[in-house]
Parts: sequence; C-alpha cells; structure tokens
Amino acid sequence: MVLPTGPRRASYFAGQSLTARTLNDNLATEWARRWAHNRFLHGAGIGQGLTVTATVGQVEVTVEPGYGIDPEGHEIVLVAPVTVQVPPVPGPTDYVLVCRFDPDPTGFTDTGLCGADGVSAWMDEPLVEFVPATDFPGAAGSALPLATVRVTGCVLSSISFGRRQVLGERRLPYVDAGVHRPSPAGWELATTNAGVAYGLRTVADTSVAGFRGTPDYQARLSGRRWFDVTGPELSTPVMLWTTEPDVVGAGATRLTVEILVPTVRAGRTDGTFAEFLDGSGLTDEITTLVATELEWAITWIGVEGSL
Repeated sequence: MVLPTGPRRASYFAGQSLTARTLNDNLATEWARRWAHNRFLHGAGIGQGLTVTATVGQVEVTVEPGYGIDPEGHEIVLVAPVTVQVPPVPGPTDYVLVCRFDPDPTGFTDTGLCGADGVSAWMDEPLVEFVPATDFPGAAGSALPLATVRVTGCVLSSISFGRRQVLGERRLPYVDAGVHRPSPAGWELATTNAGVAYGLRTVADTSVAGFRGTPDYQARLSGRRWFDVTGPELSTPVMLWTTEPDVVGAGATRLTVEILVPTVRAGRTDGTFAEFLDGSGLTDEITTLVATELEWAITWIGVEGSL
C-alpha cells in the first residue's frame, strides 16, 4: 500500500490559506495510514456480527449488522440488516457471499459561502453481493468473505462458512473432505507424449470446501477391481491392477489425480486382450468400465493452514 503523499505529515502555521484540496489531501493521507495499520497489524476478518441467516430451499440470504476489516484494510461497517437474492441460475453453481468497501460511496452535498456547494461527507456503506466461487478471490480479492453457497434450481441448496475468519483469531488448520464419483465422461486417458495411454485422469470439484488457498491434498481410490469380460472362454477371472491416485494438479477449488493402470492381458485362452486394452495401451472403453461396472470414486481430503 502506497500512501498518497508518501511519509509527509500535515503541519499548519498562522496565516496559512487552507483550501479544500489541502484538507482533503491530508484526510486521504490519514485514511491511507489507517487502512495500512488495519491491514498489516490486524489483518482481514470479522470483528463482530456480520452473521449470515439463510434457509436451504429459499431464494435469499440476510446479513446482520457488524464490523470487519477487508484484505485492503478498509473498515466494513454494516449498521442494518441487508437481504440479497441468490443468483437465479439452474446450477449447481457455487458462489461466495462477500461484503466489500464501496469505492464510489454516496456523497452528501452542502452549500457554502457565495453559493458554492460540494460534497461535505461520504456514506461508507459496504456492498453485500454474491461473486462466482471460480472468480474468488480474483477480482473480488479485496472483499470480506462471509459464506459459500451452492445454488441449484435457482434456490439455495447448501451453505458453508469455511471462508470466514475472525479478527485476532489464531487460525487452526482447516480440514475438509469429499467424494468425487466421475461419470464415464469425467474420466480421461492419461497419455505419454507419444500418445500411449498409461492410466486414467480425473478432476474433482472441491469448491464446496471453501478453501482460501491451495491446501495439501491426499486422495485414495475406492471401488471394485474384479470384473467379467465377455468374449472367448476365460482361463482366470480378470482383475484390474492400479496404483493409488497421484495428485498432479491442485488449487483451492479443484484437484487433478492420475491413476496408473498397467496394461495386462485379460486371461483369455486365445491370448487376446480385454475390450479396453490393445497392443499399445489402454483404450477409451475403460472409462465406461470404471465408472459404471466398477463404480470407481476418488475420496479426497484437504488441509489448509497450520498451527
């Protein structure tokens, strides 16, 4: 944060001509110092109130009065309850309910000497609104998060408060977990640069957890390994060997894992491969097998922050 006048402090002397510009520059400097103090000494968070009241199945949420500091150090002061409508989308779509400093506040006009008029005071009422979870923090990074909601069928379907932080609170590790059950289209082949498929890849949506940054993820694979193969007579039952999921991509709202699937023969007496294997690697049919017949799922856990 850069102060508008650098380290300069105001000083006055007898006979000095005090213009509106001089006084406003001094106010701007003091406000910038105050916001810097808030930001670096206190951090962002909720000091009191700003409680969110919501009911699943409804189309609005209410934020109660309260006080907080946003990531830029601006003081967020809500003096009366504010009710906002959830975004009218079919979903399911996640949003973050935020309270943010209004850079263009309402001004109160007053009349001075000789008919002059101008703004004599500003009403610093914060804005309360929803921003897409995929865009947070992003452009809304200076906003104070109050809750994460999911909208399904144009109504509120879930709400969580993992993004809220109390001022002065010693933040303990934040932990959340979930299960990702991909459809056949949710699995894709993981291939080498030469185009040979060596395993499977899937992307899990973790936005409902409300992580503020990229957590430490762990994942494991659940589901069956044994399956039946149609075709010529089999000499042995067929088992699909795999490794545990390897985290190859991570973010606050998503997790990408890969699973190594060694290419093995299906055990047919005629020596041919199963439907999802050929002589060089896996084929696309394996995505349907693991999603429908074997019911593979990824159980994930994320840990954000530390003691």
